[in-house]
Amino acid sequence: MNMTQINDFFIDKNRVDGITEADYERVQPKIEAVAAAARTTTNSIYIIDYHKRNFLYASENPMLAPIGLKDMGYALYLNYVPKEEQAMLLKINRAGFEEFSRIDVSEKMDFVISYDFHFMQNGRSRMVNHRFTPLALNTKGQLWLALTSFSLSPRKHFGNVRMWRVTENGNGIVGNRDVREYSLADGKWHTCAPISLTDTEQALLMMSAQGYTTEEIASRLFRTVDTMKYHRKKLFRKLGVESISEAIATVMSSNVM
Repeated sequence: MNMTQINDFFIDKNRVDGITEADYERVQPKIEAVAAAARTTTNSIYIIDYHKRNFLYASENPMLAPIGLKDMGYALYLNYVPKEEQAMLLKINRAGFEEFSRIDVSEKMDFVISYDFHFMQNGRSRMVNHRFTPLALNTKGQLWLALTSFSLSPRKHFGNVRMWRVTENGNGIVGNRDVREYSLADGKWHTCAPISLTDTEQALLMMSAQGYTTEEIASRLFRTVDTMKYHRKKLFRKLGVESISEAIATVMSSNVM
């Protein structure tokens, strides 16, 4: 197996040239906003700079990422991701840029891509969910800066590659559209319907996250326990999960309505 190199993560289709110091000054307020947001979350957050091919900013969260993440840059993936999964990351990276290049430039800033992989740190292997969205494009509509985060994943297997467009309706409610799933088996993106939750499913998730038991939820919703168990099984099938904790984490990370 060939050793993965940092330059393997950068492809010609997204070669970003022509960025000036004035451009960096222009996006400085965005970087400061990201740094402020990072102080309010337990996720590890960083900004990828595809022009300089490094990390422009990185939060310090020793629970999820090593100290000195900004200076480490893409060596993060080489040092902390199992070698057999590094090849998957390269495959997802190339497929993501190929698909991103086909999206209309007016919609590119709305898209998010998400996938899972194992992260080795302090002798432990943990599954993390990795997500990123455009923060700035160059004049050609190529990805210059990407806002990236990773958090603990509820999934048991790596992969689970999804891309979706985040939109708002007239009432300011955020949802997802243009959902695509990438198959590692056939190397293709497949369009899939957005996941939509019923009022009962949303209530079930919310109360479960608050620590209520199925019996307590049934009582509060004036339903029978068997009815709530039916809705829970239906919810699990819809989300492709096996437990309520997985369901909660999946909804929180995927903009499911």
